[in-house]
Amino acid sequence: MNWKNELHNAVEAVIASPKLTAGVSAATTSLGLASAADYISGAMSFMAILAGIIATMLLGRVHFAKYKNEVVHNKILRRQLIALGGDPDKDD
Repeated sequence: MNWKNELHNAVEAVIASPKLTAGVSAATTSLGLASAADYISGAMSFMAILAGIIATMLLGRVHFAKYKNEVVHNKILRRQLIALGGDPDKDD
């Protein structure tokens, strides 16, 4: 019984120590911040992937619109050349 009381008193003394309390508080806070940083990093990675997908889609639309504009422009030029008496398929 004496061992049990001594161990109990020693554990109470260690737990009541302000240094231990501050150490445990700092450790748990740093682990919590590290965990939050992982979540933030994961969220930032997800947002970067999403932004990349959106940018790729917008860039594809811009290039497709430019291509369609060039096709229309080419048709107009071919018709103008035919109207002037030229042959657009003839290589000079």
